[in-house]
Amino acid sequence: MAASVNGVLPELSTLSKFELRPLPCAFPFECHPNHASLTREVDEWAIRSLQARGSMPKRQMIIESKISAAACMTIPRGRDDRKMVLAGKHLWALFLLDDALESCRSQEAARVLARRAMEVARGDQLEGMIQEERELEEAKGVARKFAIQEEEGDRYNDQSRGILANIAIQEDPGLIDLATRGMATKIAITEEDQGRDSRWALGLFREVVAELRRSMPLPMFDRYLRYLDRYLEAVIQEVGYQIAGHIPREDEYRELRRGTSFTEGTSAIFGELCMGLELHESVTSSRDFIEFVALVADHIALTNDVLSFRKDFYAGVAHNWLVVLLRHSHRGTGFQSALDSVYGMIRDSECRILGLQSRIEAQALKSGDGHLLSFAQAFPLCLAGNRRWSSITARYHGIGNPLITGVEFHGTWLLHPDVTIVI
Repeated sequence: MAASVNGVLPELSTLSKFELRPLPCAFPFECHPNHASLTREVDEWAIRSLQARGSMPKRQMIIESKISAAACMTIPRGRDDRKMVLAGKHLWALFLLDDALESCRSQEAARVLARRAMEVARGDQLEGMIQEERELEEAKGVARKFAIQEEEGDRYNDQSRGILANIAIQEDPGLIDLATRGMATKIAITEEDQGRDSRWALGLFREVVAELRRSMPLPMFDRYLRYLDRYLEAVIQEVGYQIAGHIPREDEYRELRRGTSFTEGTSAIFGELCMGLELHESVTSSRDFIEFVALVADHIALTNDVLSFRKDFYAGVAHNWLVVLLRHSHRGTGFQSALDSVYGMIRDSECRILGLQSRIEAQALKSGDGHLLSFAQAFPLCLAGNRRWSSITARYHGIGNPLITGVEFHGTWLLHPDVTIVI
């Protein structure tokens, strides 16, 4: 049974700094030769697309997030520039969808949004979506009645907000008195924002996946849909754990992160697509191939969880390898000990990845499968690309941070709510 987050957070409450050594990575960093033009094109598309949907993101945030550049770092040997642009667009759509899912206030809301995303991906007729939009608008109408009557300004402190939120949620809206309507207004605004974010995410995802459907061979797209479904189910589970304040065991968390990282889609399938490869179903369903991709997903999750820890820490997100280890195997030993264990886990995954890479390359040479050989040689390069992106994205380290120079960092990490500080 998952453990309560309350058992870990008191131990983290005194954490103010830790020592970050260089993160292990046995694979060289490569970047797509046309990365500058590809990144610029995807950045401009993201800005246009979000503004057209009513979102006014800061141009600086879009550029400094480096999401548009991530595909060039994780698929450095892509041969088709148009497919590389599509890979960058897909990452943007996926990040927005992921954010919308993780901001859901209930697991059921996440499940509804995930179902709609799968319908969009499959190209289904979305009658159900239309009905859900109507129901959402009706619910918002009730909330707006309170918003109209509420004065501007913030009259409540953090503690009273929590109490009033519970009242607003539990009571019949018609019976909430005037003193409670301030919180009802804030709830209405929050729900409105979340609904808008979901629509932006689905709209962008619909645009990208339609292009994806046209660009991928049918067997490859069918695999993409299977992987997408697994990713969405994992995020739904993660949302449920987070809302309940539960931390999964290490084996559960490993499986959860294999799903939420979506490595099969963003790195494996898009690597295959952008390099002009087409792997046979007998290859992609083999035990070695599945384990190869899973171990790469483990490495990506471990690296991300270290470099996104500051962001997760201040957001109150407990789903991070460091928190999981502190709760289940490093209780009382301290944060630095848990971090050292993550480094060991990264090195262990690399040893196993290298072994499987050699085995798959030998199989490809024996069978004369040039596509499989190219894939086996290029796919693990996404690990170095992921480490670089995770080191330089404002998504983890804050906008305008002088620490983000394009290179990886290490040293004493001073925890700060707004930016990463390493000395």
